[in-house]
Amino acid sequence: MKTPNLNTIQQNGEYGNLCVATGKAIFEGDGGGTAGAVLRLPAMTRITGLRMVNDALGASTTIAVNAVGDTSSTPILPATATDSAGNTLYTGKSLLLPEPTELQLTLAGGSATGEVECIVEYVYVGA
Repeated sequence: MKTPNLNTIQQNGEYGNLCVATGKAIFEGDGGGTAGAVLRLPAMTRITGLRMVNDALGASTTIAVNAVGDTSSTPILPATATDSAGNTLYTGKSLLLPEPTELQLTLAGGSATGEVECIVEYVYVGA
């Protein structure tokens, strides 16, 4: 799995409160169990929304999205079917990330080929 946006430094409130970050994963025949980060967010960031847009990745494939820090892991989207192209929204309450956190995708099921993009809306709350 390739993640070309992982090292992009995310804006943290210099020009206002609401920010949007995009991270992409590119699967090239990766098998179930493949996991990797697509974005890094600073400590004291509040996720207010997330949209996952995916290509048709392959039969029986699913993607789960989690916010993973050094001491915690918070599920954001449960395993979502990705055998056909889709657009899945996070509909829960906002999530405060008290530590630097990576947004991780976990592939399950069959082999996947295609792209998954995560579009995150967040507010940098600060220390």
